Amino acid sequence: MNAIPKAIDEAAAELANDGCNSHQARWTCPKAVVLGLCVTVAIAAAVGTAHMPVATPAMMMDNALVGFAQAKESPQDGSCPVGYAWQSGNLKKKFNCHGRKVKGHCILPKHEAFKACSQIPACQGVSETSNSGWLKAYPNRYTLAGGLPVANREWASCVKSSPQGHLCPSDYAWRSGKPNKKFNCYGTKVKGHCILPKHEAFKACSQIPACQGVSETSHSGWLKAYPNSYSLAGGLLVANREWASCVKLSPQGYLCPSDYAWQSGNLKKKFNCHGTKVKGHCILPKHKAFLVCSQTPACQGVSETSNSGWLKAYPNSYTLAGGLPVANSEWASCVKPSPQGGLCAPGYALQLGIMNKDFECPGSKVKGSCIIPKHEAFSVCSHTPACQGVSETSNLMEEKAYPHTYQLAGGFVVAKPKWMTCVKVKFTAGENSVIN
Repeated sequence: MNAIPKAIDEAAAELANDGCNSHQARWTCPKAVVLGLCVTVAIAAAVGTAHMPVATPAMMMDNALVGFAQAKESPQDGSCPVGYAWQSGNLKKKFNCHGRKVKGHCILPKHEAFKACSQIPACQGVSETSNSGWLKAYPNRYTLAGGLPVANREWASCVKSSPQGHLCPSDYAWRSGKPNKKFNCYGTKVKGHCILPKHEAFKACSQIPACQGVSETSHSGWLKAYPNSYSLAGGLLVANREWASCVKLSPQGYLCPSDYAWQSGNLKKKFNCHGTKVKGHCILPKHKAFLVCSQTPACQGVSETSNSGWLKAYPNSYTLAGGLPVANSEWASCVKPSPQGGLCAPGYALQLGIMNKDFECPGSKVKGSCIIPKHEAFSVCSHTPACQGVSETSNLMEEKAYPHTYQLAGGFVVAKPKWMTCVKVKFTAGENSVIN
């Protein structure tokens, strides 16, 4: 047991030096996580698993990550914890819960909401409003509910991810089928596989390098044997109509979010960001990169390299940057689409002009129109039948009035100076597929 004090000293020094990277434990915890959790990892590595079983990062990080998320994540800001996907509107299937503010509803303090939802099968999501009356009546609270989100411009929700429901976290892409490379994990329901409770699955996959995706089946026999569970695996996707997966994003693997476009090369306009591994650059853990990029106007894309030296120096990391991609055979990028930059998301084609049929959408900055933040635009348009295109202007006055926004509309494109539009096209390559 003499290794324990030494492990504690080493963990403290490691936390101070590089944010608690534990190569022995094969995962990284951010500097925001309490020292005690990192010490636990170091002790486990030093003492050995024979006397101290090492839990999955999902289990060990559960309280710390959820607490961190609750302090930081906000449906109204478009930011959701690991294992949840952002959706406009609120959920309507109410239920009672312990600690509720209103009978027949589940209204909880913000710092309790996501942890409670993750543990309640009836809860499908956590919703937040901008309605001043509701906020005054229930300050610093979120509402939990089931069902699917319904349109409401005053509400936004973080909905539990579901591969079968085509709902994936911001750092995963939806795919039909399932990965084919099985592995064992702590807490699994079947030896030689990694089958975990739904509320643990995405946290675990995000922290396990061997995990490439989280899969859900519609097969009744599997669901009966392993209720409320998902399967984690690595390797390549194989076709299986009974399975759907949320697969980790990877520019090198041509896997980009539905609202990013794949490009060869890397972006050169560097900037500093919170939590970066190198001053003057923005190098972040993979599971944080796309969420941070989507919410950072200076970020135009997320890049990944095949260069072994870079990968050794910054394992399990991506680099975020601005500008346009430049040719580099060792790099690949997922780039934010920009009609004015001539770059559209998969499933859209560039045209001059603007769509002619306005509609109102939740969260719009203008009544009667759909003008929303850039990082939401393509995702909202793709899931809104009335939307036929995403438009951007180069008019300085309009840009100043509605900064960092795009306009969504229906109908067809009409000529208008200084406007460019990414128009929906018939797309049969599969949802979220990438066009090279």
